[in-house]
Amino acid sequence: MTTPLRLTREAPDDREKERRVLLIAQLMVGGMTPKQVLAAVLAKNISAMAWDLPLATIEHLIAEANDRLEEESAVNPQAQLGIAITRLNDLYKKAIDVKRIDVALAVESKRITLLGLDQVVPSSKPPPRRSGVRSPQMAVDDNHEDD
Repeated sequence: MTTPLRLTREAPDDREKERRVLLIAQLMVGGMTPKQVLAAVLAKNISAMAWDLPLATIEHLIAEANDRLEEESAVNPQAQLGIAITRLNDLYKKAIDVKRIDVALAVESKRITLLGLDQVVPSSKPPPRRSGVRSPQMAVDDNHEDD
C-alpha cells in the first residue's frame, strides 16, 4: 500500500528558498551579522550552506531574513501602551476591591505617569462656556446683580 502524497502550495524552489532564509535567520539570531553570513555562504564554511548561487541571490536571501527578524522583533508601542493601561486598570480595581487604598494610589500614579498626564501643565484660563449652559453660581450671581 502506498501513502498518498501531500499536496503543498509551495513549489520545491519556494521550499528551498524558505529553508535558506530560515537558516540565515537562525545564524543572525545566533549573533552573526549579515556581512558574516554573506562571507560564510561565499566561503561555504557551513555545510548546510554550500549553495551555488549568484551573489545577488544570496544578498536577497540575507535581506529577506533580516527583514523577517526585524518584523518579528518589532514592538507596536500603541498596542503595548494599551496592554499596560489595561493591566494597571485591573490592578487598580483589585486594590480597591480589597480596600488597599495605598496600592490603588500607587497604581493610579503609575497610570498617570504612563499616560504622560503628570507633565500636562494646567491652563490658567477657565474652560470655554457652552452657549445656553449656565452654572448654578451664574444663576445666583444674576439674581443678586439688581441688589
